[in-house]
Amino acid sequence: MLAVANQRELADDEAIKAMLLPIECALVMSSQVGTLIRSYGTKMRALISCVRVRVYQLLILLPPKSYEQMFHSLLRELVAEVTLSDDQGSQMMTAVAGLLCSGAEHTLLAPWSGGATDQALVEDQLQTLSHIGSGALENDSTCLISGSAKDVHNLWPEPDTPQAACLDAAIQAYGKVFPMIPDRQKLQITEHFADVIKNCKHAQRQQAVCCSRYLCRTSATLCYF
Repeated sequence: MLAVANQRELADDEAIKAMLLPIECALVMSSQVGTLIRSYGTKMRALISCVRVRVYQLLILLPPKSYEQMFHSLLRELVAEVTLSDDQGSQMMTAVAGLLCSGAEHTLLAPWSGGATDQALVEDQLQTLSHIGSGALENDSTCLISGSAKDVHNLWPEPDTPQAACLDAAIQAYGKVFPMIPDRQKLQITEHFADVIKNCKHAQRQQAVCCSRYLCRTSATLCYF
C-alpha cells in the first residue's frame, strides 16, 4: 500500500478506498496493545510498533480528507504514542527535530542531527535522551529496496528501532490530522498533553514528552500553512 500511495497516478479514489478497511483494522488492533501484551508477552510490543509505523507512514501520504471518519480513533492512538502511554517506563526521544526545525530551536533540540560525520554520530550518542546508535539494518531491512537508487550509498543513520520509528511517524501523522479537527477537540488534546506533562514523575521522561509535544505542534503548523 505504501508503494501505491507513493505514486500519485496509482493512488486514485478507488485505490485509497480499498486501503481504508485495512487501516481501520490496524487501528483497532493497536488499541488493544495492553491485552495483546498480557496474552502473548512483551515480544508483541515491537511487532505492534512495526504495524503502527507502516500505518502512520501510509496516512502521511494519503489526503487527510479520505480518512476523516477515523480521526477520533487515530488521534487517540497518536496522542498515546506521543505521550508514551503504552510504556510507563519509556523515555523515548524523537528524532524528527532535525526535519521540522531550522532555526535556533534546531540548535537546542537537535544540534548534531543531520550530520553524516563521525563527530555528529558521537555527539548524538552522548545526548541524554538520544536514541541514535540503536539503529540497525535489522530494524527495517526494507530500507535497502524502498529508497531511491541514487541514495543507496547513504545508509547512515541506520533504521531506528520499531518503537523509535513509530514515535517519529506518529508526530508527522499528528501534524497532518490536528489542523483538520474541531477547535473544541484541539483544546481537549492540548489540555491532555498539559496534564500528562505535569504528572510525569521522572525529569527525563517529562523532557522527552515535552519535546515530542512541541514537535507535534510544529508539524501541525507546517502542514497547516
